[in-house]
Amino acid sequence: MDGSSVRPAIGLPVSSSSVGSIRKRQGGFAALVLAVLATSNLFIPNFTGSIFTEPTALSLGVATIIAGHAWISDKGYIGGPHLLIFLVALTFLPGLLAAAPHHYGQSKTIGLALTLLIVLVTTQIVGRWSLNPAFLTALAVFGFVVAVELLTIGETSTFDGRASVLGLNPIDLGRMASLGALLCALMAYWGRGWWRGLLLVMAAVSAFAATTTGSRGPLISAGVAIVFALLVSRRIASPATRVVGVSGLIAGVYLLFRGEGLDSSNRIFSQDSSGRDSLWSESLDIALTTPGGVGFGGLYGHVTLTPGAAVTGYTQYSHNILLETAVEGGWIALAGILVVLAISFRYLLQESNTQTGALLLTVWTFAFINALSSSDLVGNRLLWVMVAVGLGLELRRTRGDRTPTGHLTTTLRPTRQRWSDQSP
Repeated sequence: MDGSSVRPAIGLPVSSSSVGSIRKRQGGFAALVLAVLATSNLFIPNFTGSIFTEPTALSLGVATIIAGHAWISDKGYIGGPHLLIFLVALTFLPGLLAAAPHHYGQSKTIGLALTLLIVLVTTQIVGRWSLNPAFLTALAVFGFVVAVELLTIGETSTFDGRASVLGLNPIDLGRMASLGALLCALMAYWGRGWWRGLLLVMAAVSAFAATTTGSRGPLISAGVAIVFALLVSRRIASPATRVVGVSGLIAGVYLLFRGEGLDSSNRIFSQDSSGRDSLWSESLDIALTTPGGVGFGGLYGHVTLTPGAAVTGYTQYSHNILLETAVEGGWIALAGILVVLAISFRYLLQESNTQTGALLLTVWTFAFINALSSSDLVGNRLLWVMVAVGLGLELRRTRGDRTPTGHLTTTLRPTRQRWSDQSP
């Protein structure tokens, strides 16, 4: 038998190109599942209220099956990323055991357990199939679709005149529209011809739609992420780009931490912080004086609540993923999350010489900056998926470095490609 075919158990020859095509389709399907898993909590409602129609449950179930198949195909290989996830889970354990007994503490405990499962599943999938460009394409399309919905069927919500769709959280929809603007803008930068023009229009529409939600954080996060990508990408390193980029990065971070404003378009330029300044200050004091943490979901009763925050009862959190981890999980949990963030970022940074790698690093940065000003540990699922993407790329490399007998072989690395060549 020559090298152009593979003979399966049933004895029928299959060309290697056919096998490659099957693996490509499998990788594309897995990438779409991960895109839904990463963002479904932001823009897909559960109309029936049943767990069997809940988008997160469905996408996580499918992803778990795919990851299980990948792990079995790898003969149960356990690498450094698997061990890292286990260690992070251990650092979270004290906070989970001390979780508040009320409904928010209980739901957060379950949510964090599922979040760790999402990280493990995503890491395994990316480690098996790398990451098909369909993942990034799907995120861009999801963001643009949300933008179109905001502009066509969006209604004014009770959140100080913010636009919403189907009663969903305007901040979450603002994140999706900003993510669409971010990805479309960068894809346009690397695009060609009419494809570039179309992407620029999509980016502009998405950015405008994001302003209707009145949430400054996602827009600033997108701007900072783009500037950061231009700074760190090994494909763009001119002195002028660095000067402009650093200036934009400083301005963006300053605007982000000035908070979120008051009503729709006016909110974008308001200096009001929606109570975050005092919340962050009190959270920092608690973290410094309570190194063991107050238990996940246990912030209620430890901070002064604004009238707006008081209506949510026990559902209180620091609106900053690092402060929240330190306050509720303690210093050990903070150390765990900082380590996994740093390692994941490092792995993605190593791949930023490719366009796909630069885009992945940009989405990671966007999700991280958002997590510093909004939502809680469970709600910032896009960040957790992007952290797992970084770990998965390292898992794929370590898998490629070992033969079934354990000997080192050639390292797997992505090839340089234009984004326009990768797009469907």
